[in-house]
Amino acid sequence: MSRRVLLLAAALLALGCGKSKERELFEQRRSVCGTLVGKTVLQAEQLLVGSAKAESCPASSPPPIAGDTCPGAPAAYTEPICIQEFVYLPNDPGLCSPQGCFYGCLTRTTAADRTNAGTGAVICAAQFFDGNPVPPF
Repeated sequence: MSRRVLLLAAALLALGCGKSKERELFEQRRSVCGTLVGKTVLQAEQLLVGSAKAESCPASSPPPIAGDTCPGAPAAYTEPICIQEFVYLPNDPGLCSPQGCFYGCLTRTTAADRTNAGTGAVICAAQFFDGNPVPPF
């Protein structure tokens, strides 16, 4: 092969390699999730655009998570907690199994702050999650 053909083949191979757009978004969103403690729910919604969002304020609070600043953490919460989940369902075969996958960011606020401040409630815990295959919703 000529040098020119080899250079062209190498350039085409380089274009096909590298991170997909969905892989880049996955990594960006994982990084953003790690910065949400101390921000508001509204800021999280603005930073995690395009996610499906679910929220619950369970009667019994879950155990604290790493880096948690909610009241009572790291032992056990001393106030009721609300949980916000920002979920993405990518379809990149390089990121997911053939059955699909999911990832997102779980955040927590105190129930009182969420009730009183709405989307101005301050996030006191955040944790990235991912999994295969897609769970039934």
